[in-house]
Amino acid sequence: MNLFFAHFENNQAILDEKETHHLEKVLRLGKNDKVLVTDGKGKMFEGHVLEITKKQSLISLGKEREIQNNFPELSVAFAPTKSNERSEILIEKIVELGARNIFPITSFHSERRKINVERWQKIADAATKQSLKAHRCQLYDLQDFKNFLSLKKNLENKFIAHCNSAIPTSLLKNVLSPGEDSLILIGPEGDFSEDEIHTAIDLGYKSISFGNQRFRTETAGIYFASVYNFLNTFRA
Repeated sequence: MNLFFAHFENNQAILDEKETHHLEKVLRLGKNDKVLVTDGKGKMFEGHVLEITKKQSLISLGKEREIQNNFPELSVAFAPTKSNERSEILIEKIVELGARNIFPITSFHSERRKINVERWQKIADAATKQSLKAHRCQLYDLQDFKNFLSLKKNLENKFIAHCNSAIPTSLLKNVLSPGEDSLILIGPEGDFSEDEIHTAIDLGYKSISFGNQRFRTETAGIYFASVYNFLNTFRA
């Protein structure tokens, strides 16, 4: 069954105009067809189409799908790559793996300083539906690295990945704690500057590496999300 974002009200789900267009015009679904609906906040139901109008669709709610609601929240902050396509691959894959918040950031070595947030949110939404996630991933506006750090102080399980051999690092497997919300900082092609790394460490970010491997920006993000997903899926 296809998944749609919806607003729940009086034992029904209401699809907005955009979701209705996708249901009727793109997927060619109609009255009585079975669908899945989510509020994007952890709830998912099976249902069937009751009514379709130009502005909205009504879905009757049936059986609630069991969702792993205790899955911790993964946030990824990354410096968009010069190649927009590579950034879009990163977004798609980390959402499929469980990212709930994505923060594009600019740092000293950034080569891309403009992004299309609306397009990237659509990519995140499509990945959420494709992977049948009950939590909608939020894509935020591009912001400066240091401004971002000043807003994210309370999370305990937060990391900065870098390739600067002069700064001590820990292996990811030794510091990533299953069951805890996590935030990872991924730098641009030229890596974070030494000043940026030290600033993050001073604010409680754990300095990590991926061993002897050196990854591209998008690969680093996907790798971290994969390890996070594995550890939390199979934790005791």
